[in-house]
Amino acid sequence: MPAASVGNSAYAQLSNVLSQDVVNKIDPYVEVKNNKYVLNDDVKKVITYAEYVSAQEVIAHTNQLINGSSFVINKSTKTATLEFEINNSGKSVRVLPSTEDSKIQPRAKHHFGVNKVEFGWNYIRVFIDKRTAKAVASGGLAGLTAIITAAVDPD
Repeated sequence: MPAASVGNSAYAQLSNVLSQDVVNKIDPYVEVKNNKYVLNDDVKKVITYAEYVSAQEVIAHTNQLINGSSFVINKSTKTATLEFEINNSGKSVRVLPSTEDSKIQPRAKHHFGVNKVEFGWNYIRVFIDKRTAKAVASGGLAGLTAIITAAVDPD
């Protein structure tokens, strides 16, 4: 299942249910097991039942997005990062290798950013480099959604 097609508007609504204060309370109780986010039951001592249910829904949705993709969750940072390259014509995306211990690729002294998608248990961040941003702005690429979909689900 392409990751980009999994109810992203529902995901945004779920994420907005949890305030930053609640997210901060939950963070220490989020664990990584078998490349999935898991909420430790001790969190029930610091948040309400409704907040717990919302957090479980967000985690289930994030795990669904990561499942079957090339993402590997780093147990120490609790993030899953996937870097990708776009060829000069903008017609194909190459996903860079990723493992739990992956380090960000070394950059030239004057680099112009990075293309990557990063998951946390309750967020998705997309980073694009200067060249990709210019291509998206000028319409040279089919669109940012296509880029993200290709990076997240390269098959």
